[in-house]
Amino acid sequence: MTNDLRGQTIALAGVMQSAILVDRFAKLQEYSEQDAKGLVNSIFVTDPENITEVYDGLQHLALGLTALSNANSLSKESMYYFTAMLKLQKRLLNTPSYLNIMGSGIENISGRLVHFPMMHDNIQMALADLYTQTISKLTPRIYVKGTDQVFLSSERNASLIRTLLLAGIRSGILWNQCGGTTFKRIFHYQKISTEARALLNQILA
Repeated sequence: MTNDLRGQTIALAGVMQSAILVDRFAKLQEYSEQDAKGLVNSIFVTDPENITEVYDGLQHLALGLTALSNANSLSKESMYYFTAMLKLQKRLLNTPSYLNIMGSGIENISGRLVHFPMMHDNIQMALADLYTQTISKLTPRIYVKGTDQVFLSSERNASLIRTLLLAGIRSGILWNQCGGTTFKRIFHYQKISTEARALLNQILA
């Protein structure tokens, strides 16, 4: 991946969108498959020709790009998930054993896509299990806050949340590969925000 503002903004929008979707699902029990689809797609695209291919098109990141262009609209929990996923992608990149498990696991699950659509519960649960085997064991652990603990602890709902977190961390790795750093995220945020608005305009054009 190249070190460019466009790539960094797209990847960061992926992290942001994952954070928002986790927060909405946990609090409001709302799950948008349309908004989640591009994020889940990113898990399986490991050798892309360009960064938009990772998400199967910029239009799948409209929610994250909108949030990046106006971060003041985010909830406290969304910001917590966002920053935690960016920390965890660094930890994952520094843990080769988990990266190996992740790589072989994704390859194995990719084989199931012949029999199941990408958003099928079978695929979501397999991805969630991969998250449990690897990222769940890293710190800081992400604690998802919701309004109904019974809802959050159901196996299917927990799987959807873990898959979204896995996708967010995948976007965090892309951010890293595009030259993104904590310094750039904090001190160049205005540039990222402006780029997010420009990308949104491309989608709407």
